[in-house]
Amino acid sequence: MNWPEQLGLTIPLVQAPMAGVSTPALAAAVSQAGG
Repeated sequence: MNWPEQLGLTIPLVQAPMAGVSTPALAAAVSQAGG
C-alpha cells in the first residue's frame, strides 16, 4: 500500500516547486524518483 492509499486519498496530490527556492534539476530528480 502506498502513502496516498494509507491516507485514503482518491486522487493524487500534485505539488509544484516554489519559485526561486528550487531548481528545474531538483524538480526533475523528484519526478524521476517517483515523487
